[in-house]
Amino acid sequence: MLTPAVATLLGAGQMDRIRSGYARALRLVLLGSLPVAAVGLALVPELVTLLFGRGFRDKRDPAPDPACTFPLIL
Repeated sequence: MLTPAVATLLGAGQMDRIRSGYARALRLVLLGSLPVAAVGLALVPELVTLLFGRGFRDKRDPAPDPACTFPLIL
């Protein structure tokens, strides 16, 4: 989605607009992914219990590892 816009700006030699657009996109993605990670951390234990039953309730919670890194991998 961003590739045509970046290509057009690159062809026009407007590197400053590419930098500012990239910075804005990064801020928006980071601000959007933090609430998703928080909701994931809060709801995954209940979701695991719902999907796999009460036998998995005592097992180690699998959510913190991927949910904590979610904002960083986007």
